[in-house]
Amino acid sequence: GGVLLAGLLPFFISVWAVLGGQHAALDLGAGEKERRTLEALLVSPPTRWQISAGKFLAVTVASLVAVMMVFVTTLVTLRMGAAWGLAELKRTAVVISVGPTVLLILVATLLVAFLSAVQLALSFYARGVREAQQYFTPVYLLLSLPAMAAPFLEGWEKAWTTYLIPGLNATFVFRELLLGHLPALGSEAVVFCLDVGNVRSDQLPQVMVE
Repeated sequence: GGVLLAGLLPFFISVWAVLGGQHAALDLGAGEKERRTLEALLVSPPTRWQISAGKFLAVTVASLVAVMMVFVTTLVTLRMGAAWGLAELKRTAVVISVGPTVLLILVATLLVAFLSAVQLALSFYARGVREAQQYFTPVYLLLSLPAMAAPFLEGWEKAWTTYLIPGLNATFVFRELLLGHLPALGSEAVVFCLDVGNVRSDQLPQVMVE
């Protein structure tokens, strides 16, 4: 049961980690540029760091809510299908213990934070909403395509270099946790923190000025 679930859930989580906060990132960055409200916001009492942090948290929360909804609804749907006697869903009716669930949520949060920072930075860099959407498309493809191919990449989970690739590392951690394997997640957590740190919050005010 865990094998089928490990092939589906990481892909859905990865996709909605991108799509969940995409509209918020578009509106809070390029959208405000088009409406000419960003200039007024920059001269308001809050500091630019506070404005950047508020926008980042708004996008992150939107993405995280979408990911949690996917996670919960998938498990509930599979459980209900198995209870109703659907043979195909009985194979995926697995029980995830508290430990792996907490780690899944932690890794999902770090992935969402990284993608939110990237999308918000691209939104501020773009001159308009349409241009920002063009920048978002490669981000979506770079995350969704590896997540789709992960079930067929046998042996990649054993190579430490896999966990240096943003997006793909999260997919394999999700898979290992759903399969009941508990890898040494300390290094992966550090890699994610470094990924998030690559888009520093102090860069966003500089982009807003431009």
